[in-house]
Amino acid sequence: MQLVEQHIIEKGDPRWTRLDTVAFASKNLWNAANYLVRQSFIHHGIYLDNVKVFHLIAYLALPAKVSNQVLIQLHQAWKGFFEAMDEWREHPEKFVGRPKLPGYKPKEHGRNLLVYEFKAISKRALKWGMISLTGLGDLVPTKKTRATIK
Repeated sequence: MQLVEQHIIEKGDPRWTRLDTVAFASKNLWNAANYLVRQSFIHHGIYLDNVKVFHLIAYLALPAKVSNQVLIQLHQAWKGFFEAMDEWREHPEKFVGRPKLPGYKPKEHGRNLLVYEFKAISKRALKWGMISLTGLGDLVPTKKTRATIK
């Protein structure tokens, strides 16, 4: 079992704007990458996985490790689509309709999940009991230590 530590940052918090901006950039990367994957799949029948898309997009609005996590999320969505299509072909009665391609996030109001892997967290700040995310620089107090964070 893994324990989770939750930090709620409300709109009045000065960190909210920076996190919202990064989540918006994450949504933009999702949409741009999804566009490339969809066009390749629809027009050429070729699926571009997260590694191929990573090399096609030079996205500088997010740290590279965070960008890679967005592309992994997109890859998981496409993988789910392909699995659903296989199941639909075998047992269409289980479905209401044909599975749809992974969609785009809303242009103005859309946000995407931010995943900071362990390597994107400052190790020096963890020694002091703080979490500092790459590209944000904000410090959040934590009860976790370097050994317990995964």
